[in-house]
Amino acid sequence: TPLPVKGVELDPVRLLGAGEGSADSKRFIGGSAWIARLCPVDYHRYHYPDDGRTVRSYPVRGPLHSVNPVALGFRPDILLENERRVAILETRNFGALAFVEVGAICVGRIEQSHAESEPFLRGQEKGYFLFGGSTVVVLSEPDGPRPTPELLEKTREGLETLVRLGESIGRGHGAVVG
Repeated sequence: TPLPVKGVELDPVRLLGAGEGSADSKRFIGGSAWIARLCPVDYHRYHYPDDGRTVRSYPVRGPLHSVNPVALGFRPDILLENERRVAILETRNFGALAFVEVGAICVGRIEQSHAESEPFLRGQEKGYFLFGGSTVVVLSEPDGPRPTPELLEKTREGLETLVRLGESIGRGHGAVVG
């Protein structure tokens, strides 16, 4: 099921790169999606949501537009166009996840601080964005984790929610997403 973002459907096939990610994208149709938007003043490092390993990763080339709410209001397809780095993760508690790092203006580079060939642990740093604001989108399979009721309610109200590292944002297979 496409995810509506400011009136545009955030289609997993386009998000994961129509050519490169088309085989992976079908498994995430109908699953949950989390969008974490970082402001310039935020902590620009992102972390693994669970223990696991990277099955495959690749870049999706594109421009670097701003991802702030005003920009998304004018150009709602930015998350589908901007340069991205996609990693397909197999996790212990949440199954397969598509972890998509979206670049933005003033974010010329998306850096991986953890070797993708090595297994990872929950909370371990995965990578970081160089200066600017940007976004991480995480997709799960249909039988994967689901967002918390509180997060869903804020989303229905059109509100962004401040989330801190380690805070619960969902549940799946008996584990907490955070």
